[in-house]
Amino acid sequence: MQKKFFEAEQICRRTLKNINENPKVNDLIRAKTFCNYASALQAQKRNKESKMYFLKALKTYEENLFINDKTVADILYNLGKICKNATSSNQRKKAYQYFRRALEIQKSILDPMDLRLADVLVEISEDHNGDDDERESMLKQALEIHEYNEDFTSLQLGDLFFAAASNHIKLENENTETLYLKALKIYEAHQSVENCPSIYILLGDIYEIERKYDLAEFHYQKLLKIYESDNDELEQTGQALRLLVFVCKKQKKFDISLFYSFKALNLYEKEFRVYEFEISLIFSNIGSVYKKQGNFKEAIKYYEKTLEIEATNRPNHFRHANALKNLGIVNQNLKDYKEAVLCFLQSLEICKNKSEEEISAKVFYNLGMLFFIQKMYDSAERYLEEAIKLHEKNADWDYSVFCENKFAAVLQLYIKVLIKQQKYAKAEMYGLRVLEIEESKPETQAINTATACHLLAISCHYQKLYDEAKNYCNQALKLFDKVKSNIAEFEYAKLFATFGLIYTELADYDKAEMYFLNALMIFEFDNNTDKEDIAEIGRFMFQ
Repeated sequence: MQKKFFEAEQICRRTLKNINENPKVNDLIRAKTFCNYASALQAQKRNKESKMYFLKALKTYEENLFINDKTVADILYNLGKICKNATSSNQRKKAYQYFRRALEIQKSILDPMDLRLADVLVEISEDHNGDDDERESMLKQALEIHEYNEDFTSLQLGDLFFAAASNHIKLENENTETLYLKALKIYEAHQSVENCPSIYILLGDIYEIERKYDLAEFHYQKLLKIYESDNDELEQTGQALRLLVFVCKKQKKFDISLFYSFKALNLYEKEFRVYEFEISLIFSNIGSVYKKQGNFKEAIKYYEKTLEIEATNRPNHFRHANALKNLGIVNQNLKDYKEAVLCFLQSLEICKNKSEEEISAKVFYNLGMLFFIQKMYDSAERYLEEAIKLHEKNADWDYSVFCENKFAAVLQLYIKVLIKQQKYAKAEMYGLRVLEIEESKPETQAINTATACHLLAISCHYQKLYDEAKNYCNQALKLFDKVKSNIAEFEYAKLFATFGLIYTELADYDKAEMYFLNALMIFEFDNNTDKEDIAEIGRFMFQ
Protein backbone atom coordinates (compact mmCIF):
# COMPACT_ATOMS: atom_id res chain seq x y z
CA MET A 1 0.00 0.00 0.00
CA GLN A 2 2.80 2.43 0.91
CA LYS A 3 4.49 1.59 -2.39
CA LYS A 4 1.30 2.56 -4.24
CA PHE A 5 1.16 5.93 -2.45
CA PHE A 6 4.85 6.53 -3.15
CA GLU A 7 4.34 5.84 -6.87
CA ALA A 8 1.35 8.24 -6.93
CA GLU A 9 3.52 10.88 -5.26
CA GLN A 10 6.26 10.45 -7.90
CA ILE A 11 3.75 10.84 -10.75
CA CYS A 12 2.36 14.01 -9.16
CA ARG A 13 5.87 15.43 -8.66
CA ARG A 14 6.68 14.93 -12.35
CA THR A 15 3.34 16.47 -13.36
CA LEU A 16 3.96 19.49 -11.11
CA LYS A 17 7.41 19.94 -12.60
CA ASN A 18 5.95 19.97 -16.13
CA ILE A 19 3.23 22.44 -15.07
CA ASN A 20 5.75 24.81 -13.50
CA GLU A 21 7.81 24.73 -16.70
CA ASN A 22 4.71 25.63 -18.76
CA PRO A 23 2.99 28.81 -17.47
CA LYS A 24 0.19 28.42 -20.04
CA VAL A 25 -1.30 25.42 -18.22
CA ASN A 26 -4.89 25.93 -17.11
CA ASP A 27 -5.24 26.96 -13.43
CA LEU A 28 -7.84 24.25 -12.77
CA ILE A 29 -5.45 21.55 -14.03
CA ARG A 30 -2.79 23.05 -11.77
CA ALA A 31 -5.24 23.01 -8.80
CA LYS A 32 -6.28 19.39 -9.44
CA THR A 33 -2.60 18.37 -9.54
CA PHE A 34 -2.02 20.15 -6.21
CA CYS A 35 -4.99 18.17 -4.81
CA ASN A 36 -3.72 14.81 -6.08
CA TYR A 37 -0.24 15.50 -4.70
CA ALA A 38 -1.65 16.60 -1.33
CA SER A 39 -3.77 13.41 -1.14
CA ALA A 40 -0.72 11.22 -1.85
CA LEU A 41 1.22 12.99 0.90
CA GLN A 42 -1.74 12.75 3.31
CA ALA A 43 -1.94 8.98 2.75
CA GLN A 44 1.70 8.78 3.90
CA LYS A 45 0.84 10.89 6.99
CA ARG A 46 3.06 13.73 5.77
CA ASN A 47 0.47 16.18 7.00
CA LYS A 48 2.54 19.37 7.00
CA GLU A 49 3.42 19.05 3.29
CA SER A 50 -0.06 17.80 2.46
CA LYS A 51 -1.68 20.82 4.11
CA MET A 52 0.55 23.19 2.10
CA TYR A 53 -0.57 21.72 -1.25
CA PHE A 54 -4.25 21.54 -0.24
CA LEU A 55 -4.04 25.26 0.63
CA LYS A 56 -2.41 26.01 -2.75
CA ALA A 57 -5.24 24.15 -4.48
CA LEU A 58 -7.88 25.97 -2.42
CA LYS A 59 -6.35 29.36 -3.23
CA THR A 60 -6.32 28.56 -6.96
CA TYR A 61 -9.97 27.50 -6.94
CA GLU A 62 -11.02 30.60 -4.99
CA GLU A 63 -9.09 32.90 -7.35
CA ASN A 64 -11.02 31.36 -10.24
CA LEU A 65 -14.33 31.78 -8.36
CA PHE A 66 -14.96 28.04 -8.08
CA ILE A 67 -16.30 28.52 -4.56
CA ASN A 68 -19.12 25.93 -4.53
CA ASP A 69 -17.29 23.18 -6.35
CA LYS A 70 -17.40 19.58 -5.03
CA THR A 71 -13.60 19.44 -5.15
CA VAL A 72 -13.40 22.56 -2.97
CA ALA A 73 -15.62 20.82 -0.39
CA ASP A 74 -13.28 17.79 -0.47
CA ILE A 75 -10.24 20.06 0.01
CA LEU A 76 -11.87 21.76 3.01
CA TYR A 77 -12.79 18.36 4.47
CA ASN A 78 -9.20 17.09 4.13
CA LEU A 79 -7.78 20.31 5.61
CA GLY A 80 -10.14 19.78 8.53
CA LYS A 81 -8.87 16.20 9.02
CA ILE A 82 -5.24 17.38 9.00
CA CYS A 83 -5.82 20.28 11.42
CA LYS A 84 -7.92 18.09 13.73
CA ASN A 85 -4.92 15.82 14.35
CA ALA A 86 -2.59 18.74 15.13
CA THR A 87 -1.35 19.35 18.69
CA SER A 88 -2.17 23.07 18.62
CA SER A 89 -5.60 24.04 19.99
CA ASN A 90 -5.75 26.84 17.41
CA GLN A 91 -5.25 24.33 14.60
CA ARG A 92 -8.00 22.09 16.02
CA LYS A 93 -10.30 25.11 16.18
CA LYS A 94 -9.41 25.83 12.56
CA ALA A 95 -10.33 22.23 11.68
CA TYR A 96 -13.97 22.72 12.62
CA GLN A 97 -14.09 25.95 10.61
CA TYR A 98 -12.96 23.97 7.56
CA PHE A 99 -15.53 21.24 8.25
CA ARG A 100 -18.37 23.77 8.55
CA ARG A 101 -17.36 25.46 5.27
CA ALA A 102 -17.29 22.05 3.59
CA LEU A 103 -20.77 21.29 4.97
CA GLU A 104 -22.20 24.55 3.59
CA ILE A 105 -20.91 23.73 0.09
CA GLN A 106 -22.05 20.10 0.23
CA LYS A 107 -25.56 21.08 1.30
CA SER A 108 -25.88 23.32 -1.76
CA ILE A 109 -24.60 20.83 -4.35
CA LEU A 110 -25.08 17.28 -3.01
CA ASP A 111 -28.08 15.05 -2.56
CA PRO A 112 -29.20 15.34 1.12
CA MET A 113 -28.66 11.58 1.49
CA ASP A 114 -25.09 11.59 0.12
CA LEU A 115 -22.73 9.69 2.45
CA ARG A 116 -20.15 12.48 2.18
CA LEU A 117 -22.57 14.70 4.09
CA ALA A 118 -22.70 12.12 6.88
CA ASP A 119 -18.88 12.12 7.14
CA VAL A 120 -18.72 15.89 7.63
CA LEU A 121 -21.60 15.86 10.13
CA VAL A 122 -19.74 13.30 12.25
CA GLU A 123 -16.54 15.37 12.17
CA ILE A 124 -18.35 18.57 13.23
CA SER A 125 -20.12 16.70 16.07
CA GLU A 126 -16.73 16.24 17.74
CA ASP A 127 -16.28 20.01 18.18
CA HIS A 128 -16.33 20.33 21.98
CA ASN A 129 -17.17 24.01 21.66
CA GLY A 130 -20.34 23.12 19.78
CA ASP A 131 -23.89 23.00 21.07
CA ASP A 132 -25.02 19.67 22.59
CA ASP A 133 -28.40 19.73 20.86
CA GLU A 134 -26.75 20.53 17.51
CA ARG A 135 -24.26 17.70 18.05
CA GLU A 136 -27.02 15.19 18.75
CA SER A 137 -29.04 16.40 15.75
CA MET A 138 -26.02 16.04 13.43
CA LEU A 139 -25.24 12.49 14.55
CA LYS A 140 -28.85 11.40 14.18
CA GLN A 141 -28.95 12.95 10.70
CA ALA A 142 -25.70 11.14 9.80
CA LEU A 143 -27.13 7.82 11.02
CA GLU A 144 -30.26 8.41 8.93
CA ILE A 145 -28.06 8.91 5.84
CA HIS A 146 -26.14 5.66 6.50
CA GLU A 147 -29.39 3.73 6.97
CA TYR A 148 -30.87 5.24 3.78
CA ASN A 149 -27.78 4.04 1.88
CA GLU A 150 -28.04 0.62 3.58
CA ASP A 151 -24.54 1.11 4.95
CA PHE A 152 -24.15 -1.05 8.06
CA THR A 153 -20.45 -1.91 7.93
CA SER A 154 -18.34 1.02 6.70
CA LEU A 155 -15.52 2.56 8.72
CA GLN A 156 -17.38 5.87 8.55
CA LEU A 157 -20.32 4.26 10.37
CA GLY A 158 -17.86 3.04 13.00
CA ASP A 159 -16.66 6.64 13.39
CA LEU A 160 -20.28 7.72 13.84
CA PHE A 161 -20.89 5.20 16.64
CA PHE A 162 -17.57 6.15 18.25
CA ALA A 163 -18.45 9.88 18.15
CA ALA A 164 -21.92 9.25 19.63
CA ALA A 165 -20.51 7.09 22.44
CA SER A 166 -17.75 9.59 23.24
CA ASN A 167 -20.36 12.35 23.58
CA HIS A 168 -22.81 10.11 25.54
CA ILE A 169 -25.48 10.56 22.87
CA LYS A 170 -28.05 7.79 22.53
CA LEU A 171 -28.73 6.63 18.99
CA GLU A 172 -31.83 4.46 18.65
CA ASN A 173 -31.81 4.12 22.46
CA GLU A 174 -28.37 2.46 22.41
CA ASN A 175 -26.27 3.32 25.47
CA THR A 176 -22.61 4.34 25.49
CA GLU A 177 -21.32 0.80 26.05
CA THR A 178 -23.35 -0.65 23.15
CA LEU A 179 -22.26 2.13 20.77
CA TYR A 180 -18.58 1.54 21.61
CA LEU A 181 -19.09 -2.19 20.99
CA LYS A 182 -20.75 -1.49 17.62
CA ALA A 183 -17.87 0.78 16.60
CA LEU A 184 -15.36 -1.82 17.77
CA LYS A 185 -17.03 -4.59 15.78
CA ILE A 186 -16.74 -2.51 12.59
CA TYR A 187 -13.11 -1.48 13.24
CA GLU A 188 -12.06 -5.06 14.01
CA ALA A 189 -13.84 -6.36 10.88
CA HIS A 190 -11.85 -3.87 8.78
CA GLN A 191 -8.66 -4.64 10.77
CA SER A 192 -8.48 -0.90 11.43
CA VAL A 193 -6.67 -0.68 14.76
CA GLU A 194 -6.26 3.10 14.86
CA ASN A 195 -9.29 3.73 17.10
CA CYS A 196 -9.45 0.30 18.77
CA PRO A 197 -7.03 1.12 21.64
CA SER A 198 -9.13 4.10 22.72
CA ILE A 199 -12.28 1.97 22.74
CA TYR A 200 -10.60 -0.85 24.69
CA ILE A 201 -9.59 1.65 27.38
CA LEU A 202 -12.99 3.37 27.46
CA LEU A 203 -14.89 0.07 27.63
CA GLY A 204 -12.52 -1.17 30.32
CA ASP A 205 -13.24 1.96 32.33
CA ILE A 206 -17.01 1.45 31.95
CA TYR A 207 -16.75 -2.19 33.05
CA GLU A 208 -14.58 -1.31 36.05
CA ILE A 209 -17.17 1.23 37.23
CA GLU A 210 -19.84 -1.47 36.80
CA ARG A 211 -17.55 -3.96 38.64
CA LYS A 212 -17.50 -6.23 35.59
CA TYR A 213 -13.79 -6.72 36.05
CA ASP A 214 -13.55 -9.83 33.86
CA LEU A 215 -14.84 -7.86 30.85
CA ALA A 216 -12.47 -4.99 31.63
CA GLU A 217 -9.57 -7.46 31.77
CA PHE A 218 -10.66 -8.97 28.42
CA HIS A 219 -10.47 -5.57 26.66
CA TYR A 220 -7.19 -4.60 28.36
CA GLN A 221 -5.67 -7.86 27.09
CA LYS A 222 -6.72 -6.91 23.54
CA LEU A 223 -5.13 -3.50 24.11
CA LEU A 224 -1.88 -5.14 25.22
CA LYS A 225 -1.85 -7.42 22.16
CA ILE A 226 -2.05 -4.40 19.81
CA TYR A 227 0.69 -2.46 21.60
CA GLU A 228 3.03 -5.44 22.00
CA SER A 229 2.92 -5.98 18.23
CA ASP A 230 4.64 -2.59 17.85
CA ASN A 231 8.06 -2.56 19.53
CA ASP A 232 8.13 1.25 19.50
CA GLU A 233 5.01 1.57 21.68
CA LEU A 234 6.84 1.28 25.03
CA GLU A 235 4.72 3.88 26.80
CA GLN A 236 1.44 2.45 25.51
CA THR A 237 2.47 -1.14 26.30
CA GLY A 238 3.30 -0.01 29.82
CA GLN A 239 -0.11 1.62 30.11
CA ALA A 240 -1.87 -1.61 29.05
CA LEU A 241 0.18 -3.63 31.55
CA ARG A 242 -0.66 -1.19 34.37
CA LEU A 243 -4.38 -1.44 33.58
CA LEU A 244 -4.13 -5.24 33.73
CA VAL A 245 -2.14 -5.07 36.96
CA PHE A 246 -4.88 -3.17 38.77
CA VAL A 247 -7.92 -4.91 37.29
CA CYS A 248 -6.47 -8.34 38.16
CA LYS A 249 -5.83 -7.17 41.72
CA LYS A 250 -9.48 -6.08 42.00
CA GLN A 251 -10.48 -9.64 41.02
CA LYS A 252 -8.06 -11.04 43.63
CA LYS A 253 -6.04 -12.65 40.82
CA PHE A 254 -2.93 -11.77 42.77
CA ASP A 255 -0.45 -14.03 40.96
CA ILE A 256 -1.58 -12.70 37.56
CA SER A 257 -1.38 -9.12 38.87
CA LEU A 258 2.20 -9.80 39.98
CA PHE A 259 3.01 -11.34 36.57
CA TYR A 260 1.91 -8.16 34.76
CA SER A 261 3.64 -6.00 37.40
CA PHE A 262 7.03 -7.60 36.86
CA LYS A 263 6.50 -7.55 33.09
CA ALA A 264 5.86 -3.79 33.31
CA LEU A 265 8.94 -3.33 35.51
CA ASN A 266 11.15 -5.13 32.97
CA LEU A 267 9.81 -2.77 30.33
CA TYR A 268 10.14 0.47 32.29
CA GLU A 269 13.54 -0.25 33.83
CA LYS A 270 15.10 0.09 30.37
CA GLU A 271 14.54 3.83 30.84
CA PHE A 272 14.34 4.11 34.64
CA ARG A 273 14.79 7.90 34.83
CA VAL A 274 12.06 8.54 32.27
CA TYR A 275 9.52 6.23 33.92
CA GLU A 276 10.24 6.65 37.64
CA PHE A 277 6.65 7.75 38.26
CA GLU A 278 5.24 4.58 36.66
CA ILE A 279 7.86 2.36 38.36
CA SER A 280 6.89 3.80 41.74
CA LEU A 281 3.23 2.92 41.05
CA ILE A 282 4.19 -0.64 40.10
CA PHE A 283 6.37 -1.09 43.21
CA SER A 284 3.46 0.13 45.33
CA ASN A 285 1.07 -2.30 43.65
CA ILE A 286 3.46 -5.23 44.18
CA GLY A 287 3.68 -4.26 47.85
CA SER A 288 -0.12 -4.10 48.03
CA VAL A 289 -0.52 -7.55 46.46
CA TYR A 290 2.04 -9.14 48.78
CA LYS A 291 0.28 -7.48 51.73
CA LYS A 292 -3.05 -8.98 50.66
CA GLN A 293 -1.35 -12.38 50.33
CA GLY A 294 0.03 -12.03 53.86
CA ASN A 295 3.63 -11.91 52.63
CA PHE A 296 4.48 -8.84 54.71
CA LYS A 297 8.28 -9.05 54.38
CA GLU A 298 8.06 -8.87 50.59
CA ALA A 299 5.45 -6.13 50.91
CA ILE A 300 7.82 -4.04 53.03
CA LYS A 301 10.62 -4.52 50.50
CA TYR A 302 8.55 -3.07 47.65
CA TYR A 303 6.90 -0.34 49.72
CA GLU A 304 10.41 0.77 50.73
CA LYS A 305 11.39 0.91 47.04
CA THR A 306 8.35 3.15 46.44
CA LEU A 307 9.27 5.30 49.42
CA GLU A 308 12.85 5.69 48.17
CA ILE A 309 11.65 7.00 44.78
CA GLU A 310 9.00 9.30 46.28
CA ALA A 311 11.26 10.72 49.01
CA THR A 312 13.92 11.50 46.39
CA ASN A 313 11.75 12.87 43.59
CA ARG A 314 8.66 14.18 45.38
CA PRO A 315 9.56 14.88 49.03
CA ASN A 316 6.59 16.08 51.07
CA HIS A 317 4.28 15.27 48.15
CA PHE A 318 1.03 13.35 48.77
CA ARG A 319 2.57 10.27 47.09
CA HIS A 320 5.40 10.42 49.63
CA ALA A 321 2.76 10.54 52.39
CA ASN A 322 0.88 7.62 50.85
CA ALA A 323 4.06 5.51 50.67
CA LEU A 324 4.68 6.12 54.38
CA LYS A 325 1.08 5.20 55.17
CA ASN A 326 1.38 1.89 53.26
CA LEU A 327 4.64 1.08 55.02
CA GLY A 328 2.96 1.83 58.36
CA ILE A 329 0.12 -0.61 57.63
CA VAL A 330 2.53 -3.47 56.83
CA ASN A 331 4.58 -2.79 59.97
CA GLN A 332 1.31 -2.85 61.90
CA ASN A 333 0.51 -6.27 60.39
CA LEU A 334 3.96 -7.44 61.50
CA LYS A 335 3.15 -6.09 65.01
CA ASP A 336 6.05 -3.65 64.81
CA TYR A 337 3.82 -0.99 66.33
CA LYS A 338 6.60 1.46 67.13
CA GLU A 339 7.75 1.60 63.50
CA ALA A 340 4.13 1.71 62.29
CA VAL A 341 3.32 4.72 64.49
CA LEU A 342 6.47 6.48 63.27
CA CYS A 343 5.44 5.97 59.61
CA PHE A 344 1.87 7.09 60.28
CA LEU A 345 2.93 10.25 62.11
CA GLN A 346 5.42 11.18 59.36
CA SER A 347 2.65 10.69 56.80
CA LEU A 348 0.30 12.91 58.83
CA GLU A 349 2.93 15.65 59.04
CA ILE A 350 3.24 15.77 55.24
CA CYS A 351 -0.54 15.68 54.82
CA LYS A 352 -0.97 18.54 57.29
CA ASN A 353 1.37 20.73 55.26
CA LYS A 354 -0.25 19.77 51.96
CA SER A 355 -3.90 19.57 53.12
CA GLU A 356 -4.15 15.98 51.85
CA GLU A 357 -7.25 15.12 53.85
CA GLU A 358 -8.04 11.83 52.08
CA ILE A 359 -4.72 10.29 53.10
CA SER A 360 -5.00 11.84 56.58
CA ALA A 361 -8.39 10.15 57.06
CA LYS A 362 -6.87 6.76 56.19
CA VAL A 363 -3.92 7.33 58.53
CA PHE A 364 -6.16 8.38 61.43
CA TYR A 365 -8.21 5.21 60.86
CA ASN A 366 -5.10 3.01 60.86
CA LEU A 367 -3.79 4.69 64.02
CA GLY A 368 -7.18 4.05 65.61
CA MET A 369 -6.94 0.39 64.59
CA LEU A 370 -3.36 0.11 65.88
CA PHE A 371 -4.23 1.47 69.34
CA PHE A 372 -7.44 -0.61 69.46
CA ILE A 373 -5.36 -3.77 68.88
CA GLN A 374 -3.08 -2.69 71.74
CA LYS A 375 -6.15 -2.02 73.95
CA MET A 376 -5.20 1.66 74.28
CA TYR A 377 -8.80 2.74 73.81
CA ASP A 378 -8.46 6.44 74.70
CA SER A 379 -5.84 6.94 71.97
CA ALA A 380 -7.88 4.85 69.53
CA GLU A 381 -10.96 6.98 70.25
CA ARG A 382 -9.04 10.22 69.70
CA TYR A 383 -7.64 9.24 66.29
CA LEU A 384 -10.91 7.75 65.07
CA GLU A 385 -12.73 10.95 65.98
CA GLU A 386 -10.24 12.84 63.78
CA ALA A 387 -10.99 10.44 60.92
CA ILE A 388 -14.75 10.89 61.42
CA LYS A 389 -14.39 14.69 61.32
CA LEU A 390 -12.60 14.50 57.96
CA HIS A 391 -15.21 12.17 56.46
CA GLU A 392 -18.02 14.43 57.66
CA LYS A 393 -16.25 17.49 56.28
CA ASN A 394 -15.78 15.83 52.88
CA ALA A 395 -19.22 14.36 52.26
CA ASP A 396 -18.57 14.49 48.51
CA TRP A 397 -15.71 11.97 48.60
CA ASP A 398 -16.20 9.26 45.98
CA TYR A 399 -15.96 6.17 48.19
CA SER A 400 -16.02 3.78 45.24
CA VAL A 401 -12.69 5.27 44.09
CA PHE A 402 -11.10 6.83 47.17
CA CYS A 403 -11.71 4.29 49.93
CA GLU A 404 -14.65 2.05 49.25
CA ASN A 405 -17.04 1.93 52.19
CA LYS A 406 -14.31 3.32 54.46
CA PHE A 407 -16.48 5.78 56.39
CA ALA A 408 -18.70 2.92 57.60
CA ALA A 409 -15.53 0.99 58.53
CA VAL A 410 -14.28 3.97 60.59
CA LEU A 411 -17.62 4.21 62.39
CA GLN A 412 -17.72 0.45 63.04
CA LEU A 413 -14.28 0.51 64.64
CA TYR A 414 -15.26 3.59 66.64
CA ILE A 415 -18.33 1.72 67.97
CA LYS A 416 -16.11 -1.18 69.08
CA VAL A 417 -13.89 1.29 70.94
CA LEU A 418 -16.93 2.88 72.63
CA ILE A 419 -18.22 -0.55 73.70
CA LYS A 420 -14.83 -1.38 75.22
CA GLN A 421 -15.05 1.93 77.11
CA GLN A 422 -18.59 1.06 78.23
CA LYS A 423 -20.06 4.08 76.41
CA TYR A 424 -23.02 2.01 75.26
CA ALA A 425 -25.58 4.75 74.49
CA LYS A 426 -23.06 6.57 72.29
CA ALA A 427 -22.16 3.26 70.61
CA GLU A 428 -25.85 2.66 69.83
CA MET A 429 -26.18 6.16 68.34
CA TYR A 430 -23.26 5.57 65.97
CA GLY A 431 -24.50 2.04 65.23
CA LEU A 432 -27.77 3.48 63.92
CA ARG A 433 -25.74 5.85 61.78
CA VAL A 434 -23.74 3.00 60.26
CA LEU A 435 -26.95 1.10 59.60
CA GLU A 436 -28.36 4.12 57.78
CA ILE A 437 -25.24 4.34 55.60
CA GLU A 438 -25.17 0.62 54.83
CA GLU A 439 -28.88 0.22 54.07
CA SER A 440 -28.53 2.84 51.33
CA LYS A 441 -26.04 0.56 49.54
CA PRO A 442 -26.77 -2.32 47.12
CA GLU A 443 -27.24 -5.87 48.34
CA THR A 444 -23.56 -6.64 47.73
CA GLN A 445 -22.85 -4.65 50.91
CA ALA A 446 -25.11 -6.93 53.04
CA ILE A 447 -22.13 -8.11 55.10
CA ASN A 448 -21.47 -4.54 56.25
CA THR A 449 -25.14 -4.05 57.17
CA ALA A 450 -24.97 -7.32 59.13
CA THR A 451 -21.89 -6.13 61.02
CA ALA A 452 -23.68 -2.86 61.86
CA CYS A 453 -26.69 -4.81 63.20
CA HIS A 454 -24.38 -6.98 65.30
CA LEU A 455 -22.68 -3.95 66.85
CA LEU A 456 -26.09 -2.43 67.61
CA ALA A 457 -27.12 -5.70 69.27
CA ILE A 458 -24.04 -5.58 71.53
CA SER A 459 -24.61 -1.95 72.55
CA CYS A 460 -28.32 -2.64 73.25
CA HIS A 461 -27.42 -5.74 75.26
CA TYR A 462 -25.15 -3.78 77.59
CA GLN A 463 -27.93 -1.21 78.06
CA LYS A 464 -30.26 -4.11 79.03
CA LEU A 465 -32.42 -3.46 75.94
CA TYR A 466 -32.72 -7.19 75.31
CA ASP A 467 -35.65 -7.22 72.87
CA GLU A 468 -33.89 -4.66 70.65
CA ALA A 469 -30.66 -6.64 70.97
CA LYS A 470 -32.39 -9.87 69.86
CA ASN A 471 -34.02 -8.08 66.95
CA TYR A 472 -30.67 -6.74 65.70
CA CYS A 473 -29.03 -10.16 66.14
CA ASN A 474 -31.76 -11.81 64.05
CA GLN A 475 -31.35 -9.15 61.34
CA ALA A 476 -27.59 -9.76 61.32
CA LEU A 477 -28.07 -13.54 61.09
CA LYS A 478 -30.40 -13.24 58.07
CA LEU A 479 -27.93 -10.96 56.31
CA PHE A 480 -24.95 -13.22 57.11
CA ASP A 481 -26.91 -16.18 55.68
CA LYS A 482 -27.50 -14.19 52.49
CA VAL A 483 -23.75 -13.70 51.88
CA LYS A 484 -22.52 -16.80 53.69
CA SER A 485 -19.87 -17.66 51.11
CA ASN A 486 -18.22 -14.26 51.50
CA ILE A 487 -17.76 -14.14 55.26
CA ALA A 488 -15.41 -15.77 57.71
CA GLU A 489 -16.89 -18.41 60.00
CA PHE A 490 -15.80 -16.52 63.11
CA GLU A 491 -18.25 -13.71 62.22
CA TYR A 492 -21.00 -16.28 62.79
CA ALA A 493 -19.31 -17.40 65.99
CA LYS A 494 -19.21 -13.87 67.39
CA LEU A 495 -22.89 -13.41 66.56
CA PHE A 496 -23.80 -16.73 68.24
CA ALA A 497 -21.83 -15.63 71.31
CA THR A 498 -23.85 -12.40 71.46
CA PHE A 499 -27.08 -14.43 71.21
CA GLY A 500 -25.79 -16.54 74.11
CA LEU A 501 -25.11 -13.46 76.26
CA ILE A 502 -28.60 -12.05 75.58
CA TYR A 503 -30.38 -15.32 76.46
CA THR A 504 -28.22 -15.68 79.58
CA GLU A 505 -29.47 -12.28 80.79
CA LEU A 506 -33.04 -13.38 79.96
CA ALA A 507 -32.47 -16.58 82.02
CA ASP A 508 -33.23 -18.76 78.98
CA TYR A 509 -30.24 -20.98 79.68
CA ASP A 510 -31.07 -23.75 77.21
CA LYS A 511 -30.99 -21.33 74.27
CA ALA A 512 -27.94 -19.58 75.72
CA GLU A 513 -26.09 -22.91 75.95
CA MET A 514 -27.06 -23.83 72.38
CA TYR A 515 -25.67 -20.56 70.97
CA PHE A 516 -22.52 -20.72 73.12
CA LEU A 517 -21.83 -24.28 71.96
CA ASN A 518 -22.26 -23.23 68.30
CA ALA A 519 -19.87 -20.35 68.85
CA LEU A 520 -17.36 -22.52 70.70
CA MET A 521 -17.41 -25.15 67.97
CA ILE A 522 -16.48 -22.55 65.33
CA PHE A 523 -13.91 -20.79 67.51
CA GLU A 524 -12.05 -24.02 68.29
CA PHE A 525 -11.49 -24.70 64.56
CA ASP A 526 -10.58 -21.12 63.61
CA ASN A 527 -6.93 -20.11 63.89
CA ASN A 528 -7.88 -16.41 63.95
CA THR A 529 -9.79 -16.71 67.20
CA ASP A 530 -8.56 -14.76 70.19
CA LYS A 531 -8.14 -17.18 73.12
CA GLU A 532 -9.91 -14.59 75.31
CA ASP A 533 -13.08 -15.11 73.24
CA ILE A 534 -13.05 -18.85 73.98
CA ALA A 535 -12.34 -18.23 77.67
CA GLU A 536 -15.19 -15.71 77.93
CA ILE A 537 -17.69 -18.13 76.37
CA GLY A 538 -16.53 -20.87 78.71
CA ARG A 539 -16.95 -18.56 81.70
CA PHE A 540 -20.56 -17.75 80.75
CA MET A 541 -21.41 -21.39 80.07
CA PHE A 542 -20.30 -22.53 83.52
CA GLN A 543 -21.95 -19.69 85.44
